[in-house]
Amino acid sequence: MKTKNFFILTFLIACTFSVSAQVKNLGKPKSWLLKSDHTEVSAITMPSFDASIYKAQDSINDLEKNGPWRFGHKFHVNYDLNNSGIWTNLPNGDRIWRFKVKSRDALSINFIFENLFIPSGATIYLYKGDKSSYLGAYTDINNSPERILGTDLVMGESAVIEYYEPAQVMGQGSLTISSIVHGYRDISLHDQNQVKALNDSGDCNRDIKCLTDPEPLWENEANAVAMIVVNGDGACTGTLVNNTAQDGRAYFLTANHCLSNPASWAFRFKWISPTPDCATTANSPAMANPTQFQTLNGATLRASNAGSDFALVEITNLTLSLAQQWGLYYAGWDNTGSAVTGAIGIHHPSGDIMKYAKENNALNLSTYSGAQTWEIPNWDEGVTEPGSSGSGLFDLNHRLIGQLYGGGAACNGTGDNNQPDYYGRFNISWNGNSAATRLKDWLDPSNSGATILDGYNPNQVSVNLDASIQSISSPASFYCGNGNISPEFTLANRGLDALTSAEIEYSYDGGATQVYSWTGNLATNQTASISLPTSTLGGGNHTITITVISTNGTADENAANNSFDKDFTINASGFFVNLLLTLDCYGSETTWNVKNDNNQIVAQGGPYPDDLGGELQTEALCLNEACYTFTIDDSYGDGLNGAIETQCGIDGNYEIVYNGNVLTSMTAVNFGDQEINNFCVNQSITAGFTANQTAICSGTAITYTSTSTGAITSHEWTFPGGTPATSTEANPVVVYNTAGNFDVTLTVSDGSGIATQNSNALITVNASPNILFIQPIPVCSTAAPFAINVALPAGGTYGGNGVSNNEFNPSVAGIGTHDITYTVTGANSCVSTGTTQMIVESCANIFENSVEAKIFPNPITNEVNILKNGSFIMKLTDSKGKLIYETAVSDMLNVNTENLGAGIYFISIETEISKSTYKVVKN
Repeated sequence: MKTKNFFILTFLIACTFSVSAQVKNLGKPKSWLLKSDHTEVSAITMPSFDASIYKAQDSINDLEKNGPWRFGHKFHVNYDLNNSGIWTNLPNGDRIWRFKVKSRDALSINFIFENLFIPSGATIYLYKGDKSSYLGAYTDINNSPERILGTDLVMGESAVIEYYEPAQVMGQGSLTISSIVHGYRDISLHDQNQVKALNDSGDCNRDIKCLTDPEPLWENEANAVAMIVVNGDGACTGTLVNNTAQDGRAYFLTANHCLSNPASWAFRFKWISPTPDCATTANSPAMANPTQFQTLNGATLRASNAGSDFALVEITNLTLSLAQQWGLYYAGWDNTGSAVTGAIGIHHPSGDIMKYAKENNALNLSTYSGAQTWEIPNWDEGVTEPGSSGSGLFDLNHRLIGQLYGGGAACNGTGDNNQPDYYGRFNISWNGNSAATRLKDWLDPSNSGATILDGYNPNQVSVNLDASIQSISSPASFYCGNGNISPEFTLANRGLDALTSAEIEYSYDGGATQVYSWTGNLATNQTASISLPTSTLGGGNHTITITVISTNGTADENAANNSFDKDFTINASGFFVNLLLTLDCYGSETTWNVKNDNNQIVAQGGPYPDDLGGELQTEALCLNEACYTFTIDDSYGDGLNGAIETQCGIDGNYEIVYNGNVLTSMTAVNFGDQEINNFCVNQSITAGFTANQTAICSGTAITYTSTSTGAITSHEWTFPGGTPATSTEANPVVVYNTAGNFDVTLTVSDGSGIATQNSNALITVNASPNILFIQPIPVCSTAAPFAINVALPAGGTYGGNGVSNNEFNPSVAGIGTHDITYTVTGANSCVSTGTTQMIVESCANIFENSVEAKIFPNPITNEVNILKNGSFIMKLTDSKGKLIYETAVSDMLNVNTENLGAGIYFISIETEISKSTYKVVKN
């Protein structure tokens, strides 16, 4: 096993350069330049822990690759600008805050920041305690909606965080250190300014530049791959992926089992050794300039599903222009699930430099730990390891077909151990129950139905006129009590010619379009930020769509990237209500939620870091005028009772406040496992209802009951898919005849105000199976029981009177016409009922001689029945005498005539002594 520098994310960088365009190179930390300040920052010392226990766990967990490659121990803390560190005021009014931490025997230290806001002009640096190297600066471009940041690594057992704040933004910044990570896996330096050998992965691994197909053919895909620092203490791999709009949305595919809060992730692209090591015991040389690779911080989860172990996130600050600047690539994909022979995996095993694994033979379909996967029986070149989790699997057409879940493949010297690996299948990930559990909504935003998509190189300009809507920065994702929307978007020139004008069309929710005319001058790959007029929208879920309709006065030559849309929600009738939560010292025990009258969670929070020391948490809740249930849980079972603890001595508390009024508050500090309180926000009336059932078969009725409160004078119901579709009754009965998922909405009024309850997809209607019409069955009273095969509709099972094993076997029931009832049960257990007839006549009445036969119906439809006493030969001919069908019969015959065309036909009945011919007509 080689010795390797795990995360040299540029985290291990000399003090003369920075991590990436996302961490600006602004020179040394401000305090290093001070002449008069020699204040020593006292270090916070982290408690010791037994790293051998972690390493023993790692030796087991690493075998199956079913989790991130853990490298550190995480301390949950709560240090911020007010309760820790020291401030230094500068003569010009600026100020600097410094915080120092020491963790004995740490090989590296990194942090997770929460409640982070860096004002314009402010900076954050990280550096070693002896000032031998630094990382930074983090600036306002590192702000994110989640206000979370996972930092890079500082090498050694001590680190300093330095926050510089200019006078003009005094007091605007915020920073809370929620986690300090002690790196215990081996990371070494050549000296204090340069990255040394990497290579903690096994000797059989092969650098990406060893790929001899030849290697340049896979250079694009390598530029889509990044190593991820997940949860502050582990590593996985993933792939930047293209979508059918080819607009550079920063969608990134990895494994579901790698998931933590992606807002704290760090992504490192293009970590590739220039001098490859191809399955030898030598080390891969480090890059002469570590800034060749690029690091980003933070992402938002878009979709995930354990059924194929995938997670799709959108990297927060990766714009298309930045991807162009860095030379990144958006990988193509194949969602068909077709059989695959030969595949390439590109990954970062054990957090190492980029490697590949190659399979030359057919992949197998398999189930691995409950997920539907591709099985790699035995790699022909290279293997995967912990840290490879989530890495992409490419077919030989260079398209993604899956991401790594796990498996036993590992090195055995410079060879492998012949064990299989398993990749969640892209085609399974494509579909799911909702946008949050599938890929297609994100990677095919226009619902084009594409099954394959090639990769996208944003630097490959091929047409003269190509304007692109690159991103929409406004509206935000949520608005409370305000529906005034001021859209802002980025227009990019992806063509060869300068972009001087564009006609932009925009609309909300697919409604009326408005046109905005832009003029300017953008060279190739330049961008411009554009603001559109303010619009006022009502409450609900909305989508804004912005589209380029012409470029430089003529048609755009690449329509694929002309349109961009963004979803957002407005709660126009909402009010900001504050939850004021004071924790005891054990915030990790505390969680809470707020539910509406429909038992839906509308807000939730926790757990929190431990040792908050009575810190006040203020949570802003956007609530409508209604009643709610607040539930607070304590996993330990002693409520917020911290005063009884010697190490804490602080009790927690909470209250919910609106407009200065306390709506509810804690009843007892030692509430045990849970406390529940109800409260109402400025309530006059509320809308509510129940349904006697919510999952039915088509054709079934549902009874709704209004549970609304207040002096209700009117009810207005809407029932999409139901009959009736609307009602003004308090307790209506509705029949659903069509399969699907349907909303129900009730709006009530007291004459002066209204309240509404909308339950999305509340009603599930399963389709009742189709009834197959069965022709009447003729028999005579002396006939024995018989069987008639039934053509069974797919997904159903026949049963009922005289029906068994999908055949009719009715008993002879005497002369006359008798109804036979039969049922068909669908795969969803819905049942439909049908009837046919058994016509019973006296055989003596029908057959007075050996020649006479009874033929019906006539005209014939899809079958014709022939009754005759005794054995005979039946021949069916057309009007020209051409023989169509001939058979020997005893007593009765049923002939399928479904395929006969309209016309005249003849049926002849022949015995040894006689022959009769009958004319029949097919309409």
